[in-house]
Amino acid sequence: NQHRNHINQHINNHTNHINNININNINNVKNHIKIKNNSNNSNSNSNSNTGSNTGGGCVEEIKTARKHLFIHVSTDEVYGESLLSDKWPEDAKKEDNALLPRNPYSASKASGEQVACSFFNSYNLPVIITRANNIYGERQFPEKLISKFIQLLLNKKELCIYGNGCNLRSYVYTADLCDAYDILLHSKNVFNNNNINGDNGKGNNIYNISQNYRNNNEFEFSNVQVSKLLIDIIIIGNDKDRILNKDKYYNKYLKFVIDRASNDLRYLISGDKMAKLGWKPKHSFKEGLIKTVEWYKKYGNTYWNDKENFRMENILVPHIKSNIFQLEKQCEKQSQTDNRYKEKEKE
Repeated sequence: NQHRNHINQHINNHTNHINNININNINNVKNHIKIKNNSNNSNSNSNSNTGSNTGGGCVEEIKTARKHLFIHVSTDEVYGESLLSDKWPEDAKKEDNALLPRNPYSASKASGEQVACSFFNSYNLPVIITRANNIYGERQFPEKLISKFIQLLLNKKELCIYGNGCNLRSYVYTADLCDAYDILLHSKNVFNNNNINGDNGKGNNIYNISQNYRNNNEFEFSNVQVSKLLIDIIIIGNDKDRILNKDKYYNKYLKFVIDRASNDLRYLISGDKMAKLGWKPKHSFKEGLIKTVEWYKKYGNTYWNDKENFRMENILVPHIKSNIFQLEKQCEKQSQTDNRYKEKEKE
């Protein structure tokens, strides 16, 4: 909702955007943000994710509004897993790379992309697809790693980390994400027939929104690194004694649990295409974390309390709902994953 309100504010207030729309004979903008965007939940309820992410209630509306610009909000996960040995920038996935989703969530998002493109072919609907890194920021429901871990630490609880915690992720702060959409809605390089109307197999209407852009050397963090950063900000702070004894607090709050199903090691994607349009994140990862932590300190324990049947303690738990057979399979997979990390460390 924060993303939607920010984008809609730009749609209503900026005359440049209205001019772009008029030039390209587009009457309105529709954004597909009402989605299921949690990999853990998709493993336990694949049907719900598939229905929402492949179009949901947007389909009938699109049929009756064929000259709307439709922005499909997808994910970097549709490219599938990147290897730890992949090099930046030559191995980073670009918009024209093949889609190789590996879990129900990413498969449903890739399916949603195909549905969106099919509406161009069937109804001449202008479509833009965005594939963003992990998003974090204020008001994010505490089921994602950063928002959940902030809430846990503010309540002096342990952080449950899947597997060995070495999975790498890139993150985009919400305000930077909104800036990216603002640029897409305003750029003349986006609003032309070659880019919007049809993909032609070249990814012309697809945009990665990623911290991974040229000359940026700080864009990937392991789950352990993210956890330690949050412990530094929330628990250790500027206390000199705690700073000298960081490991004590890391050991106290970090708890490793069995890995989840289909937990990809890494998503290495290129953000150069958006960079060429003039987009660049304004917040470093740590700056975004500090802003986010400050919001949760003020509102985290009360913001969702008016939601029916909401109980924070039911959200702040790891997703471990496996029978013995599944546990054995996950342990076997974890052993294979650990071997891959060891091979990488040798390199």
